[in-house]
Formats: sequence, C-alpha cells, structure tokens
Amino acid sequence: AMHVSLVHQLIVDCFEAANAAETVRLMEILREDAKVLMNSLPGCRAVALALTYGSAKDRKLLLRSLKGMVGEAARDVHGWMVLVRALQVVDDTVLLRKTIVQELLEDLKTFQPPPSHAELLELIQSQR
Repeated sequence: AMHVSLVHQLIVDCFEAANAAETVRLMEILREDAKVLMNSLPGCRAVALALTYGSAKDRKLLLRSLKGMVGEAARDVHGWMVLVRALQVVDDTVLLRKTIVQELLEDLKTFQPPPSHAELLELIQSQR
C-alpha cells in the first residue's frame, strides 16, 4: 500500500508542477480509470485535481469511470472529498445526476453519512 500511495503522490506532484500541455497529457492517462486512484489520500487528491483542471470531456470520462463506486466513495474517509469537488466544479447538471447524485441518493437509503460529510450532503441537496 505504501508504494501505491507514493505513486499517487507523484501524480499529485505532477499536476501541481505541470504546464497546460502536461496537464492535458496527464488527463489523457487518468480520465478513464479514476477508480484505481480512489484508495489513498494522494490518489483522491489527484482525482480532485483532475476534476478541477480537466476539460468538460475529461470530467465526463472521469465521472463515468467512477460508476458503481460512488456510494463507496461517499463512505470513504478520503473519497467523499472527490465527490464534493465534482459537485463543485462540474457544470453539467444532467451528467452529475446520472453519474453521482442518483447513485448517492440510492446509497443514502441505507447509509447515514457522519457529520463530517455535511458539505457533501448540502451539495447533493442542491442538485435535486
């Protein structure tokens, strides 16, 4: 697990130091398989940065790659922050409903988020 976290941190470092062309290249690598990054704090930071700096197409592919694990991410100590970032930066409300909000609402039927997830809950409510 330690080596995975180090690789994820390297991705974060690359995002933070990248110029525009390098960011585009990073997005091409990451956008279709964000799931593999969602198991560490640096990995979640990398996905959040990708959502922040990616194009609309990149964001769409990133969100689609998270399909089936949104509920798990909401319960994860770090993953929920990726969902908050997506809800903050993605302008396409139809895409958000299809990729995040519907899955979260389904999951909320069986899971009560802790108070630390208040920001996520507020953003979900605003998307209804």
